[in-house]
Amino acid sequence: DVPDEVPIDFWVEFRQTIKEINPEAWILGEIWDDASDWLKGDTFDGVMNYRVGWSSLCWSAGNKLSNSYLNPSYPIKKLSTKDYIDILNITFNSYSRNTNNSQLNLLDSHDVPRALNTLMGDINSLKIALLLLFLQPGAPCIYYGTEVGLSGGKEPKCREAFPLVDLTNGDLKKYIRSLAKLRKRLEGLILGGFEWKLLEKDGILGRLDHPEKSYFQYSSIQTLINRSKESWLKLPEKLDAPELFRLGLVESDGKGVGPQSAVVFALPSRKIHNFDN
Repeated sequence: DVPDEVPIDFWVEFRQTIKEINPEAWILGEIWDDASDWLKGDTFDGVMNYRVGWSSLCWSAGNKLSNSYLNPSYPIKKLSTKDYIDILNITFNSYSRNTNNSQLNLLDSHDVPRALNTLMGDINSLKIALLLLFLQPGAPCIYYGTEVGLSGGKEPKCREAFPLVDLTNGDLKKYIRSLAKLRKRLEGLILGGFEWKLLEKDGILGRLDHPEKSYFQYSSIQTLINRSKESWLKLPEKLDAPELFRLGLVESDGKGVGPQSAVVFALPSRKIHNFDN
């Protein structure tokens, strides 16, 4: 908690002591902005990856976004698909692969408005943001109450009590379980991180290839996500690959990916679809 308010020499010694006791210990720091100085291997293994969180929320929201919370380290603002991809690339290219896999990825926390508050109550946008969270290298973190629809604003409202009744009738719990199942199926592959590309105005394509087919169950994973609340996302070609995950409406041989919908599918290397423009 707030490690930047403690001299960094303390954390160097702290790491040495902890790793001597348990070399497998995961040392995580609360750093909101660029954490390069903290991730050189002598202090923390990872940090709270707020940049992935706020950017995923902002992109998923489209035009329906509450921007009443003002914090330069957690800037809530409308993002184009290109802007979002640029942020992801900057974030993951700033650190080593090992460091990216040691990050704690989160959409919200006890210090910022809840994700559903930022998304103005839009459950479908939240589902898209959660999918993006679970597809990134690092450990996905769900703030308590997200799974039952809590939507408190800036603190202390974001620290509200856990409700006695599930506000989503179990819908989000079921959805988050399905994301955890997907994440487990992609274990190993996802460590390399997706390559993201723009697909029309409101669509994004994620592609993750791995040559070691003999080791991993899948050699190529691709995901298509449509954040538009009205338009379908057309596919450049017919998809004939097995689905691993589906959110909303998907017509692989017709209209494509429906509004606020997504699909994740697996491909052998010889059938990798090329969606480059």
